[in-house]
Parts: sequence; structure tokens; C-alpha cells
Amino acid sequence: MLTLGSLLEPMTEDQFTAYWLEQLASLGFETTNWEEDSVQLLFIRAGARIWADLTSVMSDKTRAPYASLARGDYLDLLGQYHFKLPRNGAIPTKGEMVLTSSLAAPIHTWVDGEIIIADAPEAPANTYRIDVGDTLNPGSTLTVDVSAEIPGKAANIVPDSTLYLWTPLVGVTVTNPAREDSSTWITQSGQDEESESRYSDRLSSRFDRLAIGTDGAYRAWALEAVPDLTDAIVKEGATAMSVLIIGRTTTGAMTSEQIEDVEDYLNGATDGRQRRMINDILYVQSATVVTTPALNLVVTCDTAQSSDVDARVTASLLDFLAGLPIGGEVVAPAAVGKVYASRIYSAVMSQAGVRNVSGVPSDIILQPTDIYQPTITLTVVTT
Repeated sequence: MLTLGSLLEPMTEDQFTAYWLEQLASLGFETTNWEEDSVQLLFIRAGARIWADLTSVMSDKTRAPYASLARGDYLDLLGQYHFKLPRNGAIPTKGEMVLTSSLAAPIHTWVDGEIIIADAPEAPANTYRIDVGDTLNPGSTLTVDVSAEIPGKAANIVPDSTLYLWTPLVGVTVTNPAREDSSTWITQSGQDEESESRYSDRLSSRFDRLAIGTDGAYRAWALEAVPDLTDAIVKEGATAMSVLIIGRTTTGAMTSEQIEDVEDYLNGATDGRQRRMINDILYVQSATVVTTPALNLVVTCDTAQSSDVDARVTASLLDFLAGLPIGGEVVAPAAVGKVYASRIYSAVMSQAGVRNVSGVPSDIILQPTDIYQPTITLTVVTT
């Protein structure tokens, strides 16, 4: 019998196979005696695969009209043609690097995009091209504008990273110091393609922006102002008519530049369009980063799948933590926000080959403006 739940969640090939074997066994078939490569089992698995694909398509079609449920291409089509709001694409990192030439070096001249700089001596690496052609004289330095070749946040490396000239320039070194009056060398932060959860969130708040001064409008505009913002909450400020907007990014806290970008966008300094009530006094600040308790976990894993389990588990935990709302998960009205131990456990155990994990702390209580960003230390035990 079809239910709303069955229309929203597809069945897997294994689920169909188990269901059909159970039904056949109830009719008197000796299904437990069938060999793995028997014609009977192969026929059932082939049918299960077809039905699993059909339920997957059916699920996507059922979800397609709803911004908070649609997935993949269906979500993009809904946003583009119904909400007139396309998904944010990936953005390349841009910034300033410094070339330093020795006294013994020759004069170097290049054209636009000719010089390649990387953060590793060989691939794989983040690579950058010097945007504009120029000349570097012996014994001099030159600040150059660079752009990452591949869009995405991976190219947002820290200042003073070790860099390499993949296009040889004899006697020349390259660095990426922080710009004057800034904590970074970056002028445009690289961004990955907008995640489905963030995009559906923007679509759902599309109509909030039709009314100025609402919590939903301020939140939607904050997310629109800074693509790197993954979550924002709006609270009443400490004084009359004041509004506090608190945000977090993919990496945790907001930078001073991002806070300024949100303020400028809401106050109309960005494009001349004021997005706040005339009497509202806006304050934008970063969520408070909570680093304790640290995650010191012992992961038990099958030997055959242990070579990259450290990286896989770490990535899974970082994805989970980045997706947590400000203030943690609240499961009931008036309840405190928490980082639930069960969710940490699930993030680890979801990785292939992982058999157990220990050291998971108890549920962590967060204040309404907190985000949890601990140090992650893994000890891998193989079985």
C-alpha cells in the first residue's frame, strides 16, 4: 500500500530483494536454499534494481514542487523557474601574492594568465594564475593579482603558505602575506557550489523578503549578501529598535569583512537599495565559537578499509558540524540547543569499514548564539 512516506523515501534494491524473498517464503518457496548465483536470486535482484530505480524517480517527482524537499536537478528547476532564484555557483579565489626577485635574476616579462603558482610542488595542488601581464626587474618585488584555476573554497589557503612557481622564473620566489589592514591575502573568497540545504533554505525564505523588517527578511538578505554564510538567526537587540543578526560560515566564525558586507547590503551601501526598516538599528556579529570538549575519538575499522578512514571520518564530522544550526539542534519548543552524541556517533559509523567508536562525549549544551567547532583527534584501531 502506497503512503506519503513511501512516496517521499525510495526503497533500496536490498529492501526490495528482502521483501520479495519474504513474500515467496510465505508462499512455500525454499528461498533459503537458493545459491547466491542461482537463476531465482539473479532474477529477483534484477527486478529489485528496476523497482528501486522507479521508486527513486517517484520520490524525486513527489518532492519536486516543495522547496524544502526537492533534490538535485529538480531543486534547481524549481528555483530557476518558480522562484526565479538560481543556485549560487562555485566562485574562484582571488587575491594578492608577492613576487620577489634576487639581484642575480634576469628581467622577467609575462602576459595575462601565463604564470602559474601552486601550493604544492606537484599535483594535486591548488593552482593560481597571475591575472595581468607585467615585468619584474632584478632585486625588486611586485604585488600581483591572482585567481584560482578551479573555483571552490579549497583554494582559500592561509597567509604565508609555502608556494611554488610552476612556471619557472629564475631567481624569483612567491609569497602570500596578509594584505595591509587585513588578516588575509584574499580579496574574493572562493566558494563551492551552494549546497542543497542552503539553496532550499533561500528558496523557502524567498517571500519573506517581500516585507521589510521581518526576521525572515533580515535572515534571507544576510544569506544573500555573503555566499559563505551557512546560517543566520535574528534576535531582538539590547536596546529599543535594535536588531541583532548573528551568522556562521562554512569555516565557523564570520570575518570582519563578512560582517561589513552584510551590514552594507542591509543598509543599502552595496547597491543603493535599503533593506531595513527606517527605525531599525542593525547589529551584525559572528556566532560564538565553542571548542570544548575536543573530539578525541578511537575508531575501530576493518583493516581492508582503514587506509583512508582517518580522512573519511574527519570529513564526515566536519560536514556534520558545519551543518549544525546556530545554537545547536532543538528538538522541542523551549528546549535547550544541543550537539547530540548520537549524531556524532552516526557521522562516524556511517563510514565504510567502521565497526565501533569510543570517546564520544555526552550531549553538549550550546547557548543560543554558539556554534561547536572542536579539535578532532582520531586514533584508528584495525580489526
